Amino acid sequence: IWSKMFPAMLVLMSLTGAFYPAIDLGAGEKERGTMETLLISPARRIEIVFGKFLTILLFSIGTAVLNVLSMCITGQQIAKAFASKLPVDISPELPQLSSMVCKLILLLLLGALFSARCLALATFARSTREGQYYLTPLLMVVMGMTLFSVSPAVDMTPLYSILPVINVALMLKGLLLNAPHSTSLVVYAVPVLVSSLGYAMLALWWAIDLYNREDVL
Repeated sequence: IWSKMFPAMLVLMSLTGAFYPAIDLGAGEKERGTMETLLISPARRIEIVFGKFLTILLFSIGTAVLNVLSMCITGQQIAKAFASKLPVDISPELPQLSSMVCKLILLLLLGALFSARCLALATFARSTREGQYYLTPLLMVVMGMTLFSVSPAVDMTPLYSILPVINVALMLKGLLLNAPHSTSLVVYAVPVLVSSLGYAMLALWWAIDLYNREDVL
């Protein structure tokens, strides 16, 4: 049960948490006319981008963690209320602490990817409404990839371990399932972590490049 809820919530909430702060820090600055004041400050462009990126990342991770904690508390209360009616092989207990730590690491990489990508896309927009138009397709694509990953028929493969979003969602699902075959996920841990870090760095580099282009700003 948790393996179907946790990955979807973590992925979608981390993206949702980065969605509106990125629009406000990108397109919102242009709309309010504060972008020019920011760009003529002594701060370098790369410092401005990192400041915006870390702010969005904080909102992304905070949104995901708070929503998942709320879901855990609510889920446990409901499960305890109907404990007598649950089958004997189903436990309402939360996942182990060690697996939760692994999920936080994956969430950090996922949040970094979404934060940098949302900031880059929002930079093209000239207003908050236009920023929503730019970022909505990203939200739809991520939702489709997440639903594909949590399907019971989909398991981790070498190809899926290097695909963005899908690799993290499948790793989260495998850690939560705690099934006998989930021990093979250790083999895919390095490709998932390395590829996720690489995608996040590429997205951040793209955002920095956009802030050095006057035609975009």
